[in-house]
Amino acid sequence: SPQTLRLDETSASTLPFAQTGTAPGPVERAFSVDGIPGVLWSPALAMGPAPLVLMGHAGGRHTRSPGLGARAAEFVRTFGFHAAVIDAAEDPGRAVPEWQAATEALLALPAIDADRPVGYAGTAGATEIGLRLAAADARIGVAALWSAPASDALVAVARRVRIPVQFLLPWDDPEIDRESAIALFGALGSEVTSLHVFPGSGETVPASETEDAAWFVARRLLAPTI
Repeated sequence: SPQTLRLDETSASTLPFAQTGTAPGPVERAFSVDGIPGVLWSPALAMGPAPLVLMGHAGGRHTRSPGLGARAAEFVRTFGFHAAVIDAAEDPGRAVPEWQAATEALLALPAIDADRPVGYAGTAGATEIGLRLAAADARIGVAALWSAPASDALVAVARRVRIPVQFLLPWDDPEIDRESAIALFGALGSEVTSLHVFPGSGETVPASETEDAAWFVARRLLAPTI
């Protein structure tokens, strides 16, 4: 039977607002689910329940790393979404149920629109977790991911993914085998896929590419519901 989940006493629903700057910006609130800490960024002036985007990352990274916060702020400021990250395990197998538990708890918050799909925006190193989560959890409705090598196990996972997926491929990154990364993209079982290639390495990602990935996610989350 499904596990009963709750946000603990430091939940995102009870912590006070904290914002900086003159314009209303993202409100950052800490939470934990089953002892796993996380951060939820939300609009300071909410107009009603809004979709949730999970900020995927390579397991073991701290929730308040600058890159994650900047991408989360973009979803909040530009689209009025909520964005969440957790201190997930480094092992993708362990990380998937941790993300699922956090998703279930967060969707119970009144400010988050549980009737819409959940987005997944992964940073470098988060591809395997993102694909495994998308294949295992029907609540995930769209994913923007980095390219990754195509191991046999990951190709098998990619074939089970049915949601819209965008891949970002730094063409000159010495740590990414182009042919292998393209093979993984080709293995996706999704009807809607997009491969974005840019020159340089993963250390020099153009701002236009991260913005486009955010729009790819947002268009699916804002689509009319039946």
